[in-house]
Amino acid sequence: MDIDGGVNDHKESENLVYSMELPNDHVLLKERIVSHPLYDLLVNAHLNLLKESYCKVLDKLKEEMEKPMQETSDFIETMYSELSSIVGPSSTSDHH
Repeated sequence: MDIDGGVNDHKESENLVYSMELPNDHVLLKERIVSHPLYDLLVNAHLNLLKESYCKVLDKLKEEMEKPMQETSDFIETMYSELSSIVGPSSTSDHH
């Protein structure tokens, strides 16, 4: 039973060492990435892509917000035209 306990203790200590090394490896990897000569170019390209996507979303939002106003305006024009055709041109010339 001592042998099994010793093996488990060894595995636990290996896991502890590995988990302690992982953050350092992460930091080193991060430093290597940031120091790469093309890092700034990649970051700028990524930000430009986000800006482009953001502008597309804003354009779509603007279209969606303008749609009800345009539909209302079209409806009013249609109703005005229909009323003008019913009432006749003499009444509408005062308003136009």
